[in-house]
Amino acid sequence: METLDIIKELCEKKGISISQLENKLEFGNGSLSKSKNMSADRLYQVAKFFNVSMEYMMTGKTISEADDEMTKLRQQQSILMEINKISQQMSEYYKKIAECQNRLSDLKRDFSKLDSKAKIEPQKSEPLPNILDIPDFLDEELPFN
Repeated sequence: METLDIIKELCEKKGISISQLENKLEFGNGSLSKSKNMSADRLYQVAKFFNVSMEYMMTGKTISEADDEMTKLRQQQSILMEINKISQQMSEYYKKIAECQNRLSDLKRDFSKLDSKAKIEPQKSEPLPNILDIPDFLDEELPFN
């Protein structure tokens, strides 16, 4: 917001015209409305008349509004810094994941080579006895029967 717009707004709130303000502050007629660059002294006199800060005259915001805005900007900056930190950490994790994937591919390739060389035929062995086969000596009659 331009300083002249701020002055017009303050005049409207107070119910006076810019020319009335100029008269009350003993400024030349049209000196506020036609001036593109107002001196700090004149700006201070207008601010004092309306009981506002110089910052308000230049920005249209009260000190508390500017402080609130600054606090929000600091919070946003803090959040952006945290996002940047997390982004860097994620980048490191992605590098480690890529390294693990490469290592896994190498291991699979090495295992495949070993597997193709180590095709071992199973050894032939005697069949295991059937545990249900009853030995011959059990067919004999036992003395206590």
